[in-house]
Amino acid sequence: MDDTVVVRTAEQPISLIGERMGLMRSWLDRRGIELVDFDLTRLGLGCIAFDAYFRQSAEADLFRAAFG
Repeated sequence: MDDTVVVRTAEQPISLIGERMGLMRSWLDRRGIELVDFDLTRLGLGCIAFDAYFRQSAEADLFRAAFG
């Protein structure tokens, strides 16, 4: 993944994981954006963030504006 751009989403309570993932998936699908990879990151007690890997910086910038 050397040529990818990584965007870490804003911190979320772990209780919202399903809702947040659904929102991101819908957002990506509506724009026809395909991720290179996607990771869940635990930030602390009950908090998570997502790392989304993009091929194009323009797509990463759009995602960052919506979820960063």
